[in-house]
Amino acid sequence: MVEKKCLTLTMELVLFSSLIVILAVSVMGIFITIFLNDRFKDYLVQENRDSRMELVHNLSLYLEETGNVDPQWMERFSNVYMEQGMFISLNSRDGETMWSCMENNSVECSMHMQENNLNELQTLSSESYEVPLGDNGESTLLNISYIPDDQYSDNDLFFLGETYKILLISALLTLFISTISSYFLSLSISRPLVNLTNYAMRMAGHDYSAVESSARGSREIVSLHNAIEQLAGSLESQELLRKRLTADISHELRTPLTSLQTTLEAMIDGIWPAETSRLKSCHGEILRLTELVQRLDQLHKYDQGSSLLKKEPVKLRKTAEEVFRLFEKDLLSKNILWEVNGPDISISADEKMIKQIWINLLSNSLKFTGEEGCISFNFEESNSLRISFVDNGSGIDPEDIPNIFERFYKADSSRNLHGSGLGLSIVKEIVELHGGSISVVSEKNIKTEFIIELPEY
Repeated sequence: MVEKKCLTLTMELVLFSSLIVILAVSVMGIFITIFLNDRFKDYLVQENRDSRMELVHNLSLYLEETGNVDPQWMERFSNVYMEQGMFISLNSRDGETMWSCMENNSVECSMHMQENNLNELQTLSSESYEVPLGDNGESTLLNISYIPDDQYSDNDLFFLGETYKILLISALLTLFISTISSYFLSLSISRPLVNLTNYAMRMAGHDYSAVESSARGSREIVSLHNAIEQLAGSLESQELLRKRLTADISHELRTPLTSLQTTLEAMIDGIWPAETSRLKSCHGEILRLTELVQRLDQLHKYDQGSSLLKKEPVKLRKTAEEVFRLFEKDLLSKNILWEVNGPDISISADEKMIKQIWINLLSNSLKFTGEEGCISFNFEESNSLRISFVDNGSGIDPEDIPNIFERFYKADSSRNLHGSGLGLSIVKEIVELHGGSISVVSEKNIKTEFIIELPEY
């Protein structure tokens, strides 16, 4: 299989975050540019208007107080406002020019016009105002020529240029910082994932050694780390269990087959006569193999799902008592007391399968319950149906409890007893087919309790 070339997670995160920053900065830059130009134009219009009003006000005060036009004062006065792009002239009522910056202050006027890239005053905007001339009610016309509001001066252009430069530097700095930050952030995410990937590859090679002594990173990374460690522990247990089950299956098959082979070879060679007792022994071993195959066939059928269920009303107390009576001889031989407690609850279930549960649990308890022991069935009604099967036998070792429902699993203490190791696996399959769950609680040499819970009954 050809491996597709892909970017690393670190590179993808860096590129993605950089793209987001570029888009954000671009959108922000467009809006800021539009907003800045509009507001700056509004500011210039208002500023120029205020400057003209200030010029009119100051000149009116002077002319009203003096009543005449002093060329030297007007020259100094006009110099102040020419720096702001305003060129003034005074005209009498009959149109005669009383004072003009172009005529009376031509040097300064030409210099300021060149600074603003102006050729002649006629290209400028102009406004006229009536201003007083003395306190006797006479007036004159003030004409102000000024740079149009939509035309930026060198100072205005310099200000806008510096502003855009600062915005560009800020955008580049933001992109740089975000790229560096996203790189280290992506490393904090990708490094644990790379470790977990390597860990998973080792798990595929049946190496379940821990990836780290402790998980680091975000909550999700820590959760993933813990989940994979739990999976590794489970797979390691399953691996050990699989090897153990292989040995158990081999043992279950080898013992009867070896006995059959030895007996039959001895009879064929004439060492032993073909007596009835020996033939019965061979028959018994064949029955053991047949029972093992039948139990495996049962598990295979239960694996097919709920389609095998033939539900009908089943009275649990009645079925439990019937099963106890089937084992009455074995119970009496060991002087074991038995009892069924609780109401005779009726549920919708497969009666044969329910009886199979009781048979498997009871036969299992009989192996481990000694003389004068006690075995009981208990039925309780609440939000769900709770069934407990209790014996006071030898109990189960804590390390064996997680595996007792596995196929062919046998606790060490039970290896010298007959059995295929499939009984409890069949019980678990039947309970789960009915939508329930089964668990076990055991104390060594005190009691063992199997608990079955069915959600609907």
